[in-house]
Amino acid sequence: MREMLCWVLWAQSFVAVGQNVWIDILQASNEIGAESLNPPQTAGADYSNEIILESQALINVTEISSRTPWCLKAQETNGAQGVADIVLRPDHSSNAGGHWNNIILSSTPKPVYSGVGPVEGLLIEFLLVGANLDSDWEAREVNVEWTVVYGECLL
Repeated sequence: MREMLCWVLWAQSFVAVGQNVWIDILQASNEIGAESLNPPQTAGADYSNEIILESQALINVTEISSRTPWCLKAQETNGAQGVADIVLRPDHSSNAGGHWNNIILSSTPKPVYSGVGPVEGLLIEFLLVGANLDSDWEAREVNVEWTVVYGECLL
């Protein structure tokens, strides 16, 4: 097998007036090795079609009225190279309310989560989808820009 694939996630958040948005990336660096092959640990095998990365985004939106709808959007800002896509998947078990959408990260902002009022502890998972050993073996940095806007998302 070639070198391990390494992903680095970076977050930047923009705050709408009258609210606080906190986004922490838990475990920003990921290494993908032989355990992510299909079948695992097998010479000549390719990556699994979907690999759950160890990184997660922890989202808190505070100091907002309990009746104010808002939309969390995400986009990739550095146009990373490779065949594989990064999919953002909100963990619905981490938050009882709101509506969510699995999105493929791209250079245009896409709605990920639609909430009303404050939310604390929303987890968003990152998945690597469609990786190919021949083209996705080099280290890749992924910068994610998060935006919160007033009003519900169209999910």
